[in-house]
Amino acid sequence: MTKLTLGQKIRKARLEKNLSQSELVGNFITRNMLSKIENDSANPSLKTIEYLAEKLEKPISYFLDNSIVIENGKKSSIELAFEHSTYLFKNKEYDDCITYIKKILEEYDCSTDIINYPRILSILGRCYVYTNKSEDAQKAFEECIKLLDLNKDYYYLIVSYLNLGYIYFNNNEFKDAEKSSRKAIELLSNSHIDNELIEIKLYYVLGYSLFEQQKYIEAIPPLLYSLDISKEYNCFYNAGNIHMLLGLVYEQNGDIKKAIYHTQKSIVFYDFTEKYDLKAASQKNLGNYYITEGNYSDAKLYLIESMKYYEKTNNQLKVNTIKSDIIEVLTKEEKYIDTINLSKEVDINIIKDTDRASIYKNLGKCYIFLNEYSKAENYLNKAIEILEKSEKLNTLYDAYTFLAELHSLTDDYKKAYEFSNKSKEILIKI
Repeated sequence: MTKLTLGQKIRKARLEKNLSQSELVGNFITRNMLSKIENDSANPSLKTIEYLAEKLEKPISYFLDNSIVIENGKKSSIELAFEHSTYLFKNKEYDDCITYIKKILEEYDCSTDIINYPRILSILGRCYVYTNKSEDAQKAFEECIKLLDLNKDYYYLIVSYLNLGYIYFNNNEFKDAEKSSRKAIELLSNSHIDNELIEIKLYYVLGYSLFEQQKYIEAIPPLLYSLDISKEYNCFYNAGNIHMLLGLVYEQNGDIKKAIYHTQKSIVFYDFTEKYDLKAASQKNLGNYYITEGNYSDAKLYLIESMKYYEKTNNQLKVNTIKSDIIEVLTKEEKYIDTINLSKEVDINIIKDTDRASIYKNLGKCYIFLNEYSKAENYLNKAIEILEKSEKLNTLYDAYTFLAELHSLTDDYKKAYEFSNKSKEILIKI
Protein backbone atom coordinates (compact mmCIF):
# COMPACT_ATOMS: atom_id res chain seq x y z
CA MET A 1 0.00 0.00 0.00
CA THR A 2 1.42 3.39 -1.06
CA LYS A 3 2.15 5.73 1.82
CA LEU A 4 0.16 8.94 1.65
CA THR A 5 1.94 12.26 1.44
CA LEU A 6 1.20 15.01 3.96
CA GLY A 7 -1.08 16.80 1.47
CA GLN A 8 -2.92 13.57 0.63
CA LYS A 9 -3.47 12.87 4.32
CA ILE A 10 -4.97 16.31 4.89
CA ARG A 11 -7.24 15.98 1.84
CA LYS A 12 -8.36 12.46 2.85
CA ALA A 13 -9.14 13.58 6.41
CA ARG A 14 -11.06 16.62 5.08
CA LEU A 15 -13.21 14.49 2.79
CA GLU A 16 -13.88 12.05 5.63
CA LYS A 17 -15.33 14.98 7.59
CA ASN A 18 -17.30 16.05 4.48
CA LEU A 19 -15.78 19.55 4.59
CA SER A 20 -15.03 21.89 1.69
CA GLN A 21 -11.65 23.62 1.60
CA SER A 22 -13.29 26.91 2.57
CA GLU A 23 -15.13 25.31 5.50
CA LEU A 24 -11.91 23.78 6.77
CA VAL A 25 -9.69 26.85 6.58
CA GLY A 26 -12.18 29.37 8.00
CA ASN A 27 -10.22 32.56 8.67
CA PHE A 28 -6.98 30.78 9.61
CA ILE A 29 -5.39 30.46 6.13
CA THR A 30 -6.64 31.03 2.59
CA ARG A 31 -8.42 28.35 0.60
CA ASN A 32 -5.73 28.75 -2.07
CA MET A 33 -3.00 27.97 0.47
CA LEU A 34 -4.86 24.84 1.58
CA SER A 35 -5.14 23.76 -2.02
CA LYS A 36 -1.36 24.10 -2.45
CA ILE A 37 -0.79 22.14 0.79
CA GLU A 38 -3.09 19.33 -0.34
CA ASN A 39 -1.23 19.18 -3.68
CA ASP A 40 2.13 19.07 -1.84
CA SER A 41 3.28 22.26 -3.55
CA ALA A 42 3.48 24.13 -0.20
CA ASN A 43 4.57 23.06 3.26
CA PRO A 44 2.32 24.00 6.19
CA SER A 45 3.74 25.63 9.31
CA LEU A 46 3.52 23.78 12.59
CA LYS A 47 0.74 26.11 13.74
CA THR A 48 -1.18 25.27 10.57
CA ILE A 49 -0.71 21.54 11.16
CA GLU A 50 -1.93 21.95 14.73
CA TYR A 51 -4.97 23.89 13.53
CA LEU A 52 -5.83 21.32 10.84
CA ALA A 53 -5.35 18.44 13.29
CA GLU A 54 -7.83 20.02 15.70
CA LYS A 55 -10.42 20.79 12.98
CA LEU A 56 -10.10 17.33 11.42
CA GLU A 57 -10.07 15.60 14.83
CA LYS A 58 -6.81 13.81 14.15
CA PRO A 59 -3.74 13.48 16.40
CA ILE A 60 -0.87 15.72 15.32
CA SER A 61 1.29 12.62 14.88
CA TYR A 62 -0.99 11.58 11.99
CA PHE A 63 0.36 14.53 9.99
CA LEU A 64 3.87 14.92 11.40
CA ASP A 65 4.87 11.42 10.34
CA ASN A 66 5.22 12.73 6.80
CA SER A 67 6.86 16.01 7.62
CA ILE A 68 10.19 14.95 9.06
CA VAL A 69 12.08 15.88 5.88
CA ILE A 70 10.49 19.31 5.43
CA GLU A 71 13.19 21.89 4.93
CA ASN A 72 13.15 25.55 4.08
CA GLY A 73 15.67 28.33 3.87
CA LYS A 74 15.59 29.08 7.58
CA LYS A 75 15.26 25.82 9.45
CA SER A 76 17.13 22.53 9.30
CA SER A 77 15.38 19.19 9.41
CA ILE A 78 16.66 18.63 12.98
CA GLU A 79 15.26 21.97 14.14
CA LEU A 80 11.91 21.14 12.57
CA ALA A 81 12.03 17.69 14.13
CA PHE A 82 12.54 19.32 17.52
CA GLU A 83 9.53 21.57 16.93
CA HIS A 84 7.43 18.64 15.74
CA SER A 85 8.32 16.52 18.74
CA THR A 86 7.51 19.46 21.02
CA TYR A 87 4.03 19.66 19.50
CA LEU A 88 3.49 15.94 19.97
CA PHE A 89 4.64 16.13 23.59
CA LYS A 90 2.44 19.14 24.38
CA ASN A 91 -0.54 17.28 22.90
CA LYS A 92 0.28 14.27 25.12
CA GLU A 93 0.85 11.95 22.15
CA TYR A 94 3.74 10.34 24.00
CA ASP A 95 3.94 6.98 22.22
CA ASP A 96 3.73 8.66 18.82
CA CYS A 97 6.37 11.16 19.90
CA ILE A 98 8.73 8.33 20.92
CA THR A 99 8.21 6.61 17.55
CA TYR A 100 8.74 9.89 15.73
CA ILE A 101 11.97 10.80 17.57
CA LYS A 102 13.38 7.28 17.13
CA LYS A 103 12.78 7.58 13.40
CA ILE A 104 14.56 10.94 13.36
CA LEU A 105 17.55 9.51 15.24
CA GLU A 106 17.78 6.59 12.79
CA GLU A 107 17.55 8.71 9.62
CA TYR A 108 19.71 11.69 10.59
CA ASP A 109 23.09 12.34 12.12
CA CYS A 110 21.51 14.51 14.81
CA SER A 111 24.75 14.92 16.74
CA THR A 112 25.82 17.59 14.25
CA ASP A 113 23.13 19.91 15.66
CA ILE A 114 24.45 20.60 19.17
CA ILE A 115 21.45 22.80 20.04
CA ASN A 116 18.42 20.78 18.94
CA TYR A 117 19.76 17.24 19.35
CA PRO A 118 20.02 17.34 23.19
CA ARG A 119 16.62 19.08 23.34
CA ILE A 120 15.09 16.26 21.32
CA LEU A 121 16.67 13.76 23.75
CA SER A 122 15.17 15.70 26.66
CA ILE A 123 11.70 15.47 25.13
CA LEU A 124 12.26 11.77 24.44
CA GLY A 125 13.16 11.25 28.09
CA ARG A 126 10.00 13.03 29.24
CA CYS A 127 7.88 10.89 26.91
CA TYR A 128 9.49 7.78 28.41
CA VAL A 129 8.61 9.08 31.89
CA TYR A 130 4.94 9.48 30.95
CA THR A 131 4.85 5.98 29.42
CA ASN A 132 6.49 4.41 32.51
CA LYS A 133 9.74 3.46 30.76
CA SER A 134 12.05 4.70 33.49
CA GLU A 135 15.23 2.92 32.34
CA ASP A 136 14.95 4.37 28.83
CA ALA A 137 14.11 7.78 30.32
CA GLN A 138 17.16 7.73 32.57
CA LYS A 139 19.47 6.92 29.67
CA ALA A 140 17.98 9.70 27.54
CA PHE A 141 18.31 12.28 30.32
CA GLU A 142 21.87 11.27 31.26
CA GLU A 143 22.94 11.60 27.63
CA CYS A 144 21.20 14.91 26.98
CA ILE A 145 22.46 16.46 30.25
CA LYS A 146 26.08 16.02 29.10
CA LEU A 147 25.32 17.87 25.86
CA LEU A 148 23.06 20.52 27.40
CA ASP A 149 25.71 21.32 29.99
CA LEU A 150 28.21 22.12 27.24
CA ASN A 151 25.81 24.65 25.70
CA LYS A 152 24.52 25.99 29.02
CA ASP A 153 21.01 25.38 27.72
CA TYR A 154 19.56 26.14 31.14
CA TYR A 155 15.84 25.53 30.62
CA TYR A 156 16.18 22.03 29.16
CA LEU A 157 19.05 21.27 31.52
CA ILE A 158 16.90 22.16 34.56
CA VAL A 159 13.91 20.19 33.21
CA SER A 160 16.14 17.18 32.55
CA TYR A 161 17.61 17.23 36.07
CA LEU A 162 14.10 17.63 37.50
CA ASN A 163 12.81 14.58 35.62
CA LEU A 164 15.92 12.61 36.46
CA GLY A 165 15.20 13.43 40.11
CA TYR A 166 11.68 12.01 39.72
CA ILE A 167 13.11 8.81 38.25
CA TYR A 168 15.59 8.38 41.10
CA PHE A 169 12.80 9.07 43.60
CA ASN A 170 10.47 6.48 42.08
CA ASN A 171 13.34 3.97 42.17
CA ASN A 172 13.81 4.71 45.91
CA GLU A 173 17.22 6.21 45.19
CA PHE A 174 16.51 9.18 47.42
CA LYS A 175 20.08 10.40 47.83
CA ASP A 176 20.47 10.65 44.04
CA ALA A 177 17.05 12.33 43.80
CA GLU A 178 18.21 14.92 46.33
CA LYS A 179 21.46 15.46 44.42
CA SER A 180 19.64 15.87 41.10
CA SER A 181 17.09 18.34 42.46
CA ARG A 182 19.79 20.38 44.21
CA LYS A 183 21.71 20.61 40.93
CA ALA A 184 18.58 21.83 39.13
CA ILE A 185 17.95 24.43 41.85
CA GLU A 186 21.53 25.65 41.54
CA LEU A 187 21.14 26.02 37.77
CA LEU A 188 17.82 27.81 38.21
CA SER A 189 19.31 30.34 40.63
CA ASN A 190 22.27 30.99 38.27
CA SER A 191 20.09 31.49 35.19
CA HIS A 192 17.60 34.13 34.05
CA ILE A 193 14.79 31.59 33.89
CA ASP A 194 11.71 32.56 35.89
CA ASN A 195 9.36 29.59 36.02
CA GLU A 196 7.44 29.25 39.29
CA LEU A 197 5.94 25.87 38.38
CA ILE A 198 9.36 24.28 37.86
CA GLU A 199 10.58 25.91 41.07
CA ILE A 200 7.65 24.48 43.07
CA LYS A 201 8.29 21.01 41.64
CA LEU A 202 12.02 21.17 42.38
CA TYR A 203 11.67 22.17 46.02
CA TYR A 204 8.92 19.57 46.51
CA VAL A 205 11.13 16.76 45.14
CA LEU A 206 14.00 17.98 47.30
CA GLY A 207 11.83 18.08 50.43
CA TYR A 208 10.32 14.68 49.73
CA SER A 209 13.76 13.14 49.07
CA LEU A 210 15.03 14.50 52.41
CA PHE A 211 11.92 13.16 54.17
CA GLU A 212 12.48 9.68 52.76
CA GLN A 213 16.08 9.84 54.04
CA GLN A 214 14.64 10.69 57.50
CA LYS A 215 16.21 14.16 57.34
CA TYR A 216 13.04 15.63 58.76
CA ILE A 217 14.37 18.99 59.94
CA GLU A 218 16.18 19.58 56.62
CA ALA A 219 13.00 18.75 54.70
CA ILE A 220 10.99 21.62 56.20
CA PRO A 221 12.63 24.70 54.53
CA PRO A 222 12.31 23.51 50.88
CA LEU A 223 8.69 22.42 51.44
CA LEU A 224 7.74 25.73 53.10
CA TYR A 225 9.53 27.61 50.32
CA SER A 226 7.53 25.76 47.67
CA LEU A 227 4.35 26.91 49.46
CA ASP A 228 5.66 30.50 49.58
CA ILE A 229 6.15 30.43 45.81
CA SER A 230 2.63 29.05 45.39
CA LYS A 231 1.16 31.92 47.40
CA GLU A 232 3.27 34.59 45.69
CA TYR A 233 2.29 33.54 42.17
CA ASN A 234 -1.16 32.09 42.95
CA CYS A 235 0.08 28.84 41.46
CA PHE A 236 -1.21 26.11 43.75
CA TYR A 237 0.12 23.13 41.82
CA ASN A 238 0.68 20.21 44.20
CA ALA A 239 -0.28 22.33 47.24
CA GLY A 240 -2.31 19.48 48.73
CA ASN A 241 0.64 17.08 48.49
CA ILE A 242 3.04 19.64 49.97
CA HIS A 243 0.77 20.30 52.97
CA MET A 244 0.21 16.56 53.46
CA LEU A 245 3.96 15.90 53.40
CA LEU A 246 4.62 18.76 55.82
CA GLY A 247 2.11 17.13 58.15
CA LEU A 248 4.14 13.92 58.08
CA VAL A 249 7.41 15.84 58.55
CA TYR A 250 6.16 17.80 61.56
CA GLU A 251 4.68 14.62 63.06
CA GLN A 252 8.12 13.00 62.85
CA ASN A 253 9.63 16.10 64.49
CA GLY A 254 7.09 15.83 67.32
CA ASP A 255 5.26 19.08 66.44
CA ILE A 256 1.71 17.69 66.37
CA LYS A 257 -0.02 21.09 66.21
CA LYS A 258 1.78 21.98 62.97
CA ALA A 259 1.19 18.46 61.65
CA ILE A 260 -2.53 18.95 62.24
CA TYR A 261 -2.51 22.44 60.69
CA HIS A 262 -0.87 21.35 57.42
CA THR A 263 -2.93 18.16 57.15
CA GLN A 264 -6.13 20.18 57.55
CA LYS A 265 -4.88 22.43 54.75
CA SER A 266 -4.21 19.41 52.52
CA ILE A 267 -7.80 18.22 53.00
CA VAL A 268 -9.10 21.63 51.84
CA PHE A 269 -7.01 21.45 48.65
CA TYR A 270 -7.90 17.83 47.94
CA ASP A 271 -11.58 18.58 48.43
CA PHE A 272 -11.36 21.55 46.06
CA THR A 273 -9.49 19.55 43.40
CA GLU A 274 -11.74 16.49 43.92
CA LYS A 275 -8.80 14.23 44.75
CA TYR A 276 -10.89 12.21 47.16
CA ASP A 277 -8.43 9.32 47.49
CA LEU A 278 -5.75 11.70 48.77
CA LYS A 279 -8.31 13.49 50.92
CA ALA A 280 -9.13 10.16 52.60
CA ALA A 281 -5.41 9.50 53.16
CA SER A 282 -5.04 12.92 54.82
CA GLN A 283 -8.11 12.29 56.97
CA LYS A 284 -6.53 9.05 58.19
CA ASN A 285 -3.29 10.89 58.99
CA LEU A 286 -5.20 13.64 60.78
CA GLY A 287 -7.07 11.07 62.84
CA ASN A 288 -3.79 9.58 63.99
CA TYR A 289 -2.36 13.02 64.85
CA TYR A 290 -5.41 13.70 67.02
CA ILE A 291 -4.79 10.37 68.79
CA THR A 292 -1.28 11.58 69.64
CA GLU A 293 -2.69 14.90 70.85
CA GLY A 294 -5.27 13.10 73.02
CA ASN A 295 -8.27 14.48 71.10
CA TYR A 296 -10.10 11.20 70.70
CA SER A 297 -13.47 12.56 69.53
CA ASP A 298 -11.90 14.36 66.53
CA ALA A 299 -9.65 11.35 65.92
CA LYS A 300 -12.66 9.07 65.53
CA LEU A 301 -14.47 11.64 63.39
CA TYR A 302 -11.70 11.82 60.78
CA LEU A 303 -10.88 8.11 60.86
CA ILE A 304 -14.52 7.19 60.25
CA GLU A 305 -14.79 9.71 57.39
CA SER A 306 -11.68 8.22 55.82
CA MET A 307 -12.99 4.68 56.29
CA LYS A 308 -16.29 5.58 54.55
CA TYR A 309 -14.37 6.51 51.39
CA TYR A 310 -12.38 3.27 51.41
CA GLU A 311 -15.53 1.22 52.03
CA LYS A 312 -17.14 2.93 49.05
CA THR A 313 -14.12 2.12 46.85
CA ASN A 314 -13.89 -1.42 48.31
CA ASN A 315 -10.29 -0.95 49.54
CA GLN A 316 -10.34 -3.63 52.24
CA LEU A 317 -6.71 -3.13 53.22
CA LYS A 318 -7.35 0.52 54.10
CA VAL A 319 -10.68 -0.26 55.79
CA ASN A 320 -9.08 -2.83 58.07
CA THR A 321 -6.05 -0.64 58.75
CA ILE A 322 -8.29 2.24 59.85
CA LYS A 323 -10.22 -0.14 62.09
CA SER A 324 -6.92 -0.87 63.85
CA ASP A 325 -6.53 2.92 64.36
CA ILE A 326 -10.06 3.18 65.78
CA ILE A 327 -9.24 0.27 68.11
CA GLU A 328 -6.35 2.41 69.42
CA VAL A 329 -8.81 5.24 70.14
CA LEU A 330 -11.32 2.98 71.89
CA THR A 331 -8.61 1.49 74.09
CA LYS A 332 -7.38 4.95 75.12
CA GLU A 333 -11.00 5.87 75.90
CA GLU A 334 -11.11 2.72 78.08
CA LYS A 335 -13.98 1.29 76.04
CA TYR A 336 -12.57 -2.20 76.34
CA ILE A 337 -15.62 -4.22 75.31
CA ASP A 338 -16.03 -2.04 72.18
CA THR A 339 -12.34 -2.64 71.40
CA ILE A 340 -12.73 -6.41 71.62
CA ASN A 341 -15.89 -6.39 69.50
CA LEU A 342 -14.34 -4.22 66.77
CA SER A 343 -11.18 -6.38 66.70
CA LYS A 344 -13.37 -9.32 65.66
CA GLU A 345 -14.33 -7.41 62.50
CA VAL A 346 -10.72 -6.90 61.41
CA ASP A 347 -9.20 -9.21 58.82
CA ILE A 348 -5.76 -9.44 60.42
CA ASN A 349 -4.41 -11.47 57.50
CA ILE A 350 -4.38 -8.49 55.12
CA ILE A 351 -3.07 -5.69 57.36
CA LYS A 352 0.60 -4.91 58.02
CA ASP A 353 2.43 -6.72 60.80
CA THR A 354 2.80 -3.52 62.82
CA ASP A 355 -0.96 -2.82 62.63
CA ARG A 356 -1.64 -6.39 63.72
CA ALA A 357 0.79 -5.89 66.61
CA SER A 358 -1.03 -2.71 67.60
CA ILE A 359 -4.32 -4.62 67.80
CA TYR A 360 -2.67 -7.37 69.90
CA LYS A 361 -1.22 -4.72 72.21
CA ASN A 362 -4.61 -3.07 72.71
CA LEU A 363 -6.34 -6.41 73.26
CA GLY A 364 -3.72 -7.15 75.91
CA LYS A 365 -4.68 -3.92 77.69
CA CYS A 366 -8.40 -4.78 77.44
CA TYR A 367 -8.00 -8.25 78.92
CA ILE A 368 -5.89 -6.85 81.80
CA PHE A 369 -8.84 -4.62 82.69
CA LEU A 370 -11.22 -7.60 82.41
CA ASN A 371 -8.91 -9.63 84.70
CA GLU A 372 -8.31 -12.25 82.00
CA TYR A 373 -4.57 -12.22 82.54
CA SER A 374 -3.69 -15.32 80.52
CA LYS A 375 -5.30 -13.88 77.39
CA ALA A 376 -3.70 -10.51 78.08
CA GLU A 377 -0.20 -11.99 78.37
CA ASN A 378 -0.69 -14.05 75.20
CA TYR A 379 -1.68 -11.02 73.14
CA LEU A 380 1.07 -8.78 74.55
CA ASN A 381 3.76 -11.39 73.84
CA LYS A 382 2.49 -11.75 70.25
CA ALA A 383 2.67 -7.97 69.88
CA ILE A 384 6.22 -7.78 71.24
CA GLU A 385 7.40 -10.62 68.97
CA ILE A 386 6.35 -8.54 65.95
CA LEU A 387 7.38 -5.14 67.28
CA GLU A 388 10.94 -6.08 68.27
CA LYS A 389 11.65 -6.54 64.54
CA SER A 390 10.16 -3.15 63.63
CA GLU A 391 10.79 0.53 64.34
CA LYS A 392 7.43 1.12 66.08
CA LEU A 393 9.05 2.03 69.38
CA ASN A 394 6.00 3.80 70.83
CA THR A 395 3.84 0.69 70.42
CA LEU A 396 6.63 -1.52 71.80
CA TYR A 397 6.93 0.79 74.81
CA ASP A 398 3.18 0.42 75.48
CA ALA A 399 3.37 -3.37 75.19
CA TYR A 400 6.21 -3.65 77.74
CA THR A 401 4.43 -1.20 80.06
CA PHE A 402 1.23 -3.25 79.92
CA LEU A 403 3.19 -6.46 80.63
CA ALA A 404 4.78 -4.80 83.64
CA GLU A 405 1.31 -3.76 84.83
CA LEU A 406 -0.04 -7.28 84.29
CA HIS A 407 2.71 -8.96 86.31
CA SER A 408 2.35 -6.37 89.06
CA LEU A 409 -1.35 -7.24 89.32
CA THR A 410 -0.51 -10.95 89.55
CA ASP A 411 2.14 -10.25 92.23
CA ASP A 412 5.00 -11.38 90.01
CA TYR A 413 7.13 -8.36 90.90
CA LYS A 414 10.32 -9.79 89.46
CA LYS A 415 8.82 -9.90 85.95
CA ALA A 416 7.05 -6.61 86.56
CA TYR A 417 10.42 -5.00 87.35
CA GLU A 418 12.03 -6.68 84.32
CA PHE A 419 9.41 -5.39 81.85
CA SER A 420 9.32 -2.00 83.50
CA ASN A 421 13.06 -1.64 82.85
CA LYS A 422 12.59 -2.73 79.24
CA SER A 423 9.91 -0.10 78.74
CA LYS A 424 12.28 2.54 80.19
CA GLU A 425 15.01 1.47 77.74
CA ILE A 426 12.58 1.93 74.86
CA LEU A 427 11.52 5.32 76.23
CA ILE A 428 15.16 6.50 76.22
CA LYS A 429 15.45 5.48 72.54
CA ILE A 430 12.24 7.35 71.73
